[in-house]
Amino acid sequence: QNVLIDDLTLSTLSISQDNVDSLHNLIVGDYVRELNIVVSDYWYSHNRRNLPYIYEQLDVADRFQFAVAGIHTKITLMRIGDRKRVMHGAANLRSSRSVENFVIETDPTGYDFHRAWHQTILDHYGTIRKAVRASALYDLITGE
Repeated sequence: QNVLIDDLTLSTLSISQDNVDSLHNLIVGDYVRELNIVVSDYWYSHNRRNLPYIYEQLDVADRFQFAVAGIHTKITLMRIGDRKRVMHGAANLRSSRSVENFVIETDPTGYDFHRAWHQTILDHYGTIRKAVRASALYDLITGE
């Protein structure tokens, strides 16, 4: 529908090359202004050899941040102007050939909540434009 996504934030256990290629097309096609991805440290420990390709394809015009943290979430946050969407469920960003569930909510409060703690992870565990690392992930998110 030729929509411009102002902010697309994905947190997932894992990501595949097909996902990266699709996201690249969205960025270079000017469908996404800002892309943030948070993957699990489990994925990172087994797939860090894929990082050069991810950076090459997605780090376009300083619109991308990639973070690694101890997560197991499957959350997509999308903001289009003042429209905010939260999508969550069982699906990781890779093909498992399994039946998955996904919920789409039009909940600005839920979006703001999830976006805030994702931003904390991106700020402290981002691999591009790295910030100074602080205490444990939980302490960072909760402010304790």
